[in-house]
Amino acid sequence: MMATGWVRLRDLGYYGVAGVICGGIAIGIHFYRSRKDALPRAKEAYRSDEKVHVVKKKNVTLFLPKGEEPKKVALIFLPGALTESTSYAPALRRIAQAGHPVALVEMPFRMALFGQSRVMEAIDILNDEEKIGAGFVLGGHSLGGAVASNIVESQKQIRGLKGIVFWASYAYKKNWR
Repeated sequence: MMATGWVRLRDLGYYGVAGVICGGIAIGIHFYRSRKDALPRAKEAYRSDEKVHVVKKKNVTLFLPKGEEPKKVALIFLPGALTESTSYAPALRRIAQAGHPVALVEMPFRMALFGQSRVMEAIDILNDEEKIGAGFVLGGHSLGGAVASNIVESQKQIRGLKGIVFWASYAYKKNWR
């Protein structure tokens, strides 16, 4: 017969699991709410002008140099975790002004881990626009760069891939060292 008022050891395990789940949910909500939004000047970089044509197709924003044939390597860019993709527009616009077509891939929940299939979608969109004349590089910032390295590692036969770009990022797998 068990004494009343005492918690059995098995019950402590259930409470522990429930506590870990609740704690994980609370941490996830905190990180999602503390995500970074773009500054107004970043949103201004989304406008087309005499040098760069900005087009949004599905989950990809294209920064296309005007009057340029696709002679230069294109960039497919994945944003960092919890960062609004618009934040990268000023830097990506400058790359487009230098003659390189750029595709900024927007990720679900602002997490590149959840949108790896969107990279292939971006490649298809750039091909449809006939902007991958000299191939492309795949890159990203922070977690976006890590996911880019994972995509390159897992799909070594991507046609037109010329390299990878890390912007304050790291390779996802150990064998990249």
